[in-house]
Amino acid sequence: MNFNTQAYWDENEEQPKIPFMGFSIRSRIDQPGMSVILVNSESPAAKGGVKVGDIVIKINDKEVNRIEEYYESMKGIKEGDMIEVVVERYHEVQTFKYRV
Repeated sequence: MNFNTQAYWDENEEQPKIPFMGFSIRSRIDQPGMSVILVNSESPAAKGGVKVGDIVIKINDKEVNRIEEYYESMKGIKEGDMIEVVVERYHEVQTFKYRV
């Protein structure tokens, strides 16, 4: 699956090839983390435990507060790699590890 990451990278900079995560996120105004607004039911994220409404705080120990940070956290990750996603759910921090 291809994603349009072009808007987040200079034309001279190599665009990252990120694996299919299976969730959509959006920034939170004046709050840390990014809100999960959609999870594909057959995706690695769903199988790994991520749910709509979760607040993604970190991916592989990198804070994720803006879409640029999300893409930055995904650099170097390829299909088949194991990732760690830290989320806040109902005021509790949870960590999910799964293969993308």
